[in-house]
Amino acid sequence: MAGDTLAPEDSSEKLRREWKMRPKTAISRRREDRKKQKPPKDAVELTQRLFQGYRKQEPPRKDFPTEVRIGIYVVSFYAISEQTMDYSVSMYLRQSWRDPRLTFEPLDGKISEIRLHDDSWNRVWMPDVFFR
Repeated sequence: MAGDTLAPEDSSEKLRREWKMRPKTAISRRREDRKKQKPPKDAVELTQRLFQGYRKQEPPRKDFPTEVRIGIYVVSFYAISEQTMDYSVSMYLRQSWRDPRLTFEPLDGKISEIRLHDDSWNRVWMPDVFFR
């Protein structure tokens, strides 16, 4: 029909469809292997299983970008130099992202998230954030 035009496809929908058509990745195979295992007794055993084979040098998804949300709370500006146009800032930086390698089925149907100890952050992939 002359005059009929097609609306451009929503890019996010297109990405979702392409993502579904891709062959299984190591992440999805690992998740399937975890489902076959006996459920963990407690959060400690769960954490050990999640980090088994985990490589913090690799991003959460090798073939898809990781969305990182950032929040900044500025506490104060100080040491301001008008001559050099330098200053110092005291602030809090908060980052959040999803790492599918660390997903798990709820423990006892109740516990759906666990808090890692402070020293555990050395074992997790962290986004590379910088300021100009």
